[in-house]
Amino acid sequence: MTKLILFIFSAWAFYYGYHEYHIGRYLSETGHDITYGKANLSAEIDGREVDFIVVNQRYKNDSLCDDGTIDTYLSQMCTSSLGCSPKKYTCDDTIDTQYQHMLDQKNAGIHYLHVTDGETGLASVMLFWGLTNKESESNCIKLKNSFASNKKLNIKARCI
Repeated sequence: MTKLILFIFSAWAFYYGYHEYHIGRYLSETGHDITYGKANLSAEIDGREVDFIVVNQRYKNDSLCDDGTIDTYLSQMCTSSLGCSPKKYTCDDTIDTQYQHMLDQKNAGIHYLHVTDGETGLASVMLFWGLTNKESESNCIKLKNSFASNKKLNIKARCI
């Protein structure tokens, strides 16, 4: 359970780090063309493999995918104490239908956190594959509360 809590904290750290170092930097430099980023991290928790997925809308000219920054950031985030490993980060002009429905705040048959950036209007979703429905709901609430406790972020977070 402690490992799962650390994993949840890393989710919050991922979003916060991404927002602070990348969204703000490109907000004034880019147009409003949107692309999608998808991070996939995995960890063994209580004998199960759990995947943590973050899908976010991004500005198209954000060089995060091109310069390798995201790979370094994900590797640093997955410390040995956390025991996670970054599987993949992709950027694309389209996203799978299931994730688009989540970005549109539609029910998806799994609990997930929907986050809207108050500065940019860009949306992100965070979810865990490999948890029970009850664990998924509980962790969504923990993530939402973590975001709500940070007054520096101008975001709306909602469990769906």
